[in-house]
Amino acid sequence: MGLRNCVASAPGAMKLSRFGLLCLGWAAHEMGRGERVAMRKANSSGTLLRKTRYWWRALLGMALAVAMLAAMALPLHTAYAVDKDAANCSTTTLPIKTNGDPVTWTEVRQYIDDNFTGSKVFADAVYNAICTSGQDYRYDYDGVIPQTAADAIRYFGALDPEDTSVTIKSPLENNAVLTGIELLNNTGFLNIKDVGSHTSLDFLEDAYKPWNLGDQDLIKGPRVIISQINVLKLPKNPYVFNLPRTRDGLHGFNTTSYSRLSTNVLRQPGITNDVQLKIDTQLTGRSTQVDLGSATSSNDASTSISPTEVQPTFLSKESPDFRENVYIPGDPTKKITAQGNKIIFSIPVSSETDGAYQERVVFDDMYKYWANTAPQIQSPDYFYRVDVTYLNQLNVEGENLILSDLKFQKTDDQGNALAGANFALTKDNQPAQKIKIENGQVMWDSNGNPEWEPVGVLTSDKNGLVTVPYLTPGDYTIREISAPEGYKLDTTPHTVTVKANATSEIKCNGHNVSTPDAVAACGGEGSDANVLDSKVEATAGLKSASSWLLANNSTMRLDSGLRDVNLNNGAYVKNDGTDIDLAESVVKGVDNKVLQSLNSTDNTVNVTITPVTGDKQTVLKNVSLEQAKEYVNNLIKSNGLTADNALIEVKQGLKVYYAPHADNIIDATITNKKTNKPVNVSLEAQKHFKDEAGVDQAIANGRFVFALTPGNANAKLLASNALDASVGTDGKATWSLPSITADVFSKATKNDKGVASFNFTASEVAGSDADVKYDTTEIPVRLDVSEAKNGADGGLKVEVFVKNKSVGSATSGKDTATLKVPVKDSGIAFTNTVVPQVVKSLFSFVKRDGDSGTVLSGAKFRLFQCTAGADKCGTDLIDPDDPGSEWKKVGDDTTSGDNGMVSFDVEKPGEYRLVEIQAPAGYQKPTGQWRVTYGKDDTKPTITAIGEVPAFCDPNSDQCPGDKSSSSVSTASVMPAAAQTPLVLPNNKVIDVPSTGGRGLMLFSLAGFGLLLAGVTVLSIEARRRG
Repeated sequence: MGLRNCVASAPGAMKLSRFGLLCLGWAAHEMGRGERVAMRKANSSGTLLRKTRYWWRALLGMALAVAMLAAMALPLHTAYAVDKDAANCSTTTLPIKTNGDPVTWTEVRQYIDDNFTGSKVFADAVYNAICTSGQDYRYDYDGVIPQTAADAIRYFGALDPEDTSVTIKSPLENNAVLTGIELLNNTGFLNIKDVGSHTSLDFLEDAYKPWNLGDQDLIKGPRVIISQINVLKLPKNPYVFNLPRTRDGLHGFNTTSYSRLSTNVLRQPGITNDVQLKIDTQLTGRSTQVDLGSATSSNDASTSISPTEVQPTFLSKESPDFRENVYIPGDPTKKITAQGNKIIFSIPVSSETDGAYQERVVFDDMYKYWANTAPQIQSPDYFYRVDVTYLNQLNVEGENLILSDLKFQKTDDQGNALAGANFALTKDNQPAQKIKIENGQVMWDSNGNPEWEPVGVLTSDKNGLVTVPYLTPGDYTIREISAPEGYKLDTTPHTVTVKANATSEIKCNGHNVSTPDAVAACGGEGSDANVLDSKVEATAGLKSASSWLLANNSTMRLDSGLRDVNLNNGAYVKNDGTDIDLAESVVKGVDNKVLQSLNSTDNTVNVTITPVTGDKQTVLKNVSLEQAKEYVNNLIKSNGLTADNALIEVKQGLKVYYAPHADNIIDATITNKKTNKPVNVSLEAQKHFKDEAGVDQAIANGRFVFALTPGNANAKLLASNALDASVGTDGKATWSLPSITADVFSKATKNDKGVASFNFTASEVAGSDADVKYDTTEIPVRLDVSEAKNGADGGLKVEVFVKNKSVGSATSGKDTATLKVPVKDSGIAFTNTVVPQVVKSLFSFVKRDGDSGTVLSGAKFRLFQCTAGADKCGTDLIDPDDPGSEWKKVGDDTTSGDNGMVSFDVEKPGEYRLVEIQAPAGYQKPTGQWRVTYGKDDTKPTITAIGEVPAFCDPNSDQCPGDKSSSSVSTASVMPAAAQTPLVLPNNKVIDVPSTGGRGLMLFSLAGFGLLLAGVTVLSIEARRRG
């Protein structure tokens, strides 16, 4: 069979069905067979290009063969609705075609799929309805005998339209449109059980086709009955014909929607602003927004859709119509407004009555359509209601104060009772107080409060016991302020807890109430409630409801602004609510015996009320608890709870009970240890006094003093200031420290091993004797103190350290210990020296010509003193402008005068450096310097040349220039007697040399060259001769 015949034999609706694909597969097989023949030819011809093309065609044939196999697995019909065979639709007889063949179900399915394209769910429902209808299409329908698949849809239900329907049970798709609904001309109803997520009639609106009078028998379909839909989106084209035409009757869907919220508002004193409850209706249009702000009679929806009627009312809870399930308008109110599609309820907190704030929103003529030839309209109504219940507060106050006592015992470390220990008792770091009790009754002050008195100093009795009665419960701290004689003070604070040795029980309304208060309230609306805050947001339209009863809180949701409130001891109450009960506590002691209060007043209460605005006032005074309860319950029953009594308080005064300890109960035991004996410490130091030659000098008694200065807080416990010790003629001094007692040790700071360190510094006190150089050495001294055993007895161990080296220790025990540290062990020594005397002298010399001996003026000199010490300044040349830190300039620069004299004031001993910084005119300035040194007793200095300098000379020496018999310089007026023969320092004139290029230089050069040449010639001849 050829490909053309194969395709031609396939039904028209199945060109791409399995049959068609089988044809393509067969064709591929034939192509492959042809290509194999061609391949054999190609192989024989050897043409590479042809081989490649033939292989490609062979692969294509194989691929088409695979497609044929896949096609065999496909169903015979690929329409998106499932086909039904004749067996499933056996009760329904389809029309007969003009050629005598019956219409097939496949043709009916295909026609539905081609025309009901907006929703598969709808298409399936139409097919299933016809399939299972049992209708016989072979009859004459008003002169027409159905002959096609289209006739099967058009005449479906024609014999009895009112009993014929199509039912959609599955949820409609999100984008469903009931396209083709007008083709069901003779079908009475379309029942939609589940609209899915649709919140508008878009699936109907978008299926609407305008009615043309020429086609009036064609453009009509069944009535649409929708079981449940929550219409929040208004039509795309409001106020005009916008729904499909029915063959007869009205479409059925919800046109009335109720949304309801029940909530509580709490009245509170001082809170006067209305609660703002903003409800998002979720109403919108499919093509524009909804504006609920005002009603309009206009059908203009070009910018927004507005309701045709808005009706805000308040319906009092006392109205006989309050509990009706349908909308009953109340009194008009201005407490309801709107913005856009949001409705704002302003709920006053000072309203006198409970009730419902209601808003009715009407959209007249919103939907229009034809019921056959009669125009129809449907107008949705939306109702919003907030049921408000006002809550008032009932607070109950009444305190039970149960006093108890504190009992503790003082013992030694063997458990023996100790009398005479004194204690201070504090609470919250303040001296403890107790309630003043006289003759078993509480003493009250003028303000009606209990009187208090200080506990004071507590002293242990012969049994070591301390008992403090009438204390309030809580934590107390016991501190010992003085120990029994011979015992250590216990410095540890002891915290004890005083407990109320009693229980308070209240049985209210037959139930046990857990509260420490003297009175309790129960009943009412409970002690916890959910109330609206000042700003609240909610969402309506969560689902559609046809009455207030069905709408109860399930159609509206609070999104924000709901808060939880609770009362510690009280109840919330409302008008026509549950009664309250008030009960008083029963207090029982540790033996379960009922305790009597220590009050001298009777058991009465006061009742006050506080309005939302205004001052508190007392309505009942000194009445019984039963009378107070009756007053509150009367308000509940008579709707007497208003803004004027927002807060009701029942107050009972303080009731005091005393529940003492059992005799065998002791709250704490405080133990003392016997006092450790002290340790006395003395420390010896040595003084050395030497002259400048290192020879020991005699020491006058008391001339020198040593100091031992405290260096930390522990040391200051022993001595707040330095301890002085005078040096005797033997050069020794002794510090006697204050006794290191148990009390001192107890106050000292200790390390983690229990050792207290007392740090001192040993030093010499500098005196005022200018002839003595005092020792400035500081020597660290430390005393480490700890508790230790000395045999069977406990005591204090003191170990002395000097420069961190242990130099001695002692431990007290039964008796006081003494520790003496001699100088040979302590090693503490200070050395003083005699300050050498400084001798003033005059360093002078005369400046003379080195040849003639003539005195020279105009020579300038600068003198520096070595400050680093003898022989510490070195012998290098120094920069006279920057000599360095070890040199100090002596006076001002000195210039030789007409007598050639130069003089500097100097000190002996000492080292100096003389620098000539300017020579007389015409004389050479030396490039070196002179080192000048003086011994203590020297009359003349020792002068050493450093570098190239003229040497100083004795004026009486033959080598010294100048007249020896009669000095040309008079020195008597400028020199002291010991130095009236000054040294002489010669200077040489500058030598003039010929100028560069002069005749003299040329002659000398030629002569020198000639001599050099002659010498070379002689050496040369001599060398040849010898050789």
